[in-house]
Amino acid sequence: MANVTHFEKAVTNPIMLWLFAHGWEDPEWGKTTEAQISVGLAIRELAKQVDDHGLAGEIEKLAAKHIANSAGKLAGH
Repeated sequence: MANVTHFEKAVTNPIMLWLFAHGWEDPEWGKTTEAQISVGLAIRELAKQVDDHGLAGEIEKLAAKHIANSAGKLAGH
């Protein structure tokens, strides 16, 4: 992962996601804009594990679009 920040590494690590968001079961987790960015980052990272490179590329592209849309909401756009 070239040029990836420590924050992104933590957010895309499924164990860290669980620890940050689920120290207890929170049925509302994932519904905030900030959490949606985390979900998108995790999906983008998991897509790299898909053997079908065309499919992996499409998943990564859609996850990137979701991340950008969510970031735009945070920025007020």
